[in-house]
Amino acid sequence: MLEDIHGLSPQLFSVVFAGNSVALITTSQVGGRLVGRLGPRALLRRGLAGTALASLGVLLATVTHAGLAPLLVALFVLLGSNGLVLPNGTASALAGQRSALGSAAALLGLGQFGFGAVIAPIVGLAGAHDALPMAIVIGVCGVSAFAVDAVFSPPPS
Repeated sequence: MLEDIHGLSPQLFSVVFAGNSVALITTSQVGGRLVGRLGPRALLRRGLAGTALASLGVLLATVTHAGLAPLLVALFVLLGSNGLVLPNGTASALAGQRSALGSAAALLGLGQFGFGAVIAPIVGLAGAHDALPMAIVIGVCGVSAFAVDAVFSPPPS
């Protein structure tokens, strides 16, 4: 999308990719330092809130043709928020599975990769000419993850 629709060169795309990677790694490291004090569920909730807002930002920037800058900001926040979601979501999901930890981890991985395999064709429906299907999937998934956590997770203690 960034190269084909917004015209980024491969070199500039690499810079964007690196910046988003730094956001992901940095928030993961900060979260690792804060998890002892705040707990994984609190960090997960914060990450999911950021993910939902950034997902809506990606959708809004795409639908309104707001341009590259707002889209890049939304993607940066999205990846940064995932730095809190990925480790704390996994830790929270596996916390109660001490007797079957390996099986639970395998099932979690199967679910993630299986969902990715189902979603990937939807994202590419318009080919390299329109980012709307991708933006819709990002928006729906980001908001859905936040909603599922809000409805089904126990309240913070």
